[in-house]
Order: sequence, then C-alpha cells, then structure tokens
Amino acid sequence: MESKTQLRASFGFTFIELLVVLGLIVTLAALAVPLFFNWQSESGLDTVAQELASAVREAQARAMAGDGASPWGVHFDDVAVGDRFVLFRGASFATREAGYDQVTVLPASVAYDAILVAGGDAVIFARGRGTTGNTGSVTLRSSEGRIFELRLNAAGAVNAP
Repeated sequence: MESKTQLRASFGFTFIELLVVLGLIVTLAALAVPLFFNWQSESGLDTVAQELASAVREAQARAMAGDGASPWGVHFDDVAVGDRFVLFRGASFATREAGYDQVTVLPASVAYDAILVAGGDAVIFARGRGTTGNTGSVTLRSSEGRIFELRLNAAGAVNAP
C-alpha cells in the first residue's frame, strides 16, 4: 500500500513543465499576431473592393431606373486627409445634389494606386440607358502591396475580379 506522502507527490505539475507550456503559448501567440494583422489588412482591401464595385453598379442601376430623373455617378476622391468614394446624384460631382451623397471612406490600410477614368475622377451613368463616357480603371492598393483593379467600359459593365 502507498503512503500518503507518495500520493501527494504524484499530483500537480513541476515548475519546469509550467515553463515549457508557457513558452509554447508565447511562441504560438508571437506567430499568430502578425498573421492576424496581415489577414485583417488583406480582408480590408477585399471589403473596400466589393463596396467600390457595388457603388458603381448601384449608380448604374439608379441611372437606368431613372431614380430622381437624373444621372448617377461615383466620384473617386484621392485626397491627403483620406481617400474615399462618393455615390452621387447629378450630371457631375460639382453640380450634384449633395443630400443624396453616400460617402465611403477607405481604411488607412487601403489607398488609391491609380484613377484612370476618362474625363476626370468620376464615372457618371446616363439616365435611362446606364451607359457612360467615363471608361477606364480605378486601382486600389493595400499597405501590403496587394492590388485590386476595377475596370469600366462604355456600356457601363464593371469588370471586378
């Protein structure tokens, strides 16, 4: 029969075992944190890309539906205080009806790489037809260097991968 002292000594963890487990947890955390922030930044680009493509498609749909008996467009604003895009109602961004603006601010991890749209920094869809003369592309870049390019043709088709 075992004595009480032998039973008491067989339960619990040694200090060395606790240090080894703690070391493994710290190592896994050190590896996981950078991966999480990289994933978060990449998902930021994907989210903004989807929102941008959606805004352009919504502008075209509203123009085709004759919403407000006016053309609709998306303005790409590349400013020092924060890049953004604006879904607007009107024949141009300068003469738009500002009460209908839907502004989307790009997160700090995403910026415009290039705005190559014919006629400036906006794409405007004709009322009823949904066509545009503002063909070209808008390119976004994440802080990690990933790129998203949105391309527009004269029929108003959005080619977004």
